[in-house]
Amino acid sequence: MECYREVAVNFGLGKSTVGDIVVEVCLAIEHVLLSRTVNIGNHQEVMDGFMRMGFPQVIGVVDGCHIPIMAPAGQGKEYINCKGFYSILLQGTCDHTGRFINIEVGWSGQNHDSFVFRNSAIFQAMDAGVFVPGNPTTTIRGVQVPPFILADVAYPMHRWLMKPYGGHLDNFQMACNSILTAAEMWLKEVLGV
Repeated sequence: MECYREVAVNFGLGKSTVGDIVVEVCLAIEHVLLSRTVNIGNHQEVMDGFMRMGFPQVIGVVDGCHIPIMAPAGQGKEYINCKGFYSILLQGTCDHTGRFINIEVGWSGQNHDSFVFRNSAIFQAMDAGVFVPGNPTTTIRGVQVPPFILADVAYPMHRWLMKPYGGHLDNFQMACNSILTAAEMWLKEVLGV
């Protein structure tokens, strides 16, 4: 709030007016710039990039992280996460270069990654088959495979979402999990978590 006070004094405005202007600018940035900067881009280039990494038909890697915040007045209980601090969740989906192709931010830290994911725009678009233009499929070992997203164990299994195997694993499943873990670690490095 000290910054708002300084700006208000420097421009002869009220502190609440400065706060309103900040919110207005943030909303304008979201509505005007977000779709131009956070988007899938050339989907074939993204899928080819993942293919070179050993992941055919992958369009992105998704994960979430908690962003620490101060407890909102009267709502702190809703924002305390499982690690014991107040946060909002950032869910990011990145392409093969680590560039965000989708983000979801603002859910309270009390929510689970899977809940945020199921209520996200990318979940709805992938479910409807419209996130990747034309929803191109390829045949792998006789099976038609749509574009899909890689995720960690916190995410729900879905026809277009791949996550590590659980339970007692055979050699093939362990090898798959090893590759998926490498992709997950790469995304965590990109997100800085």
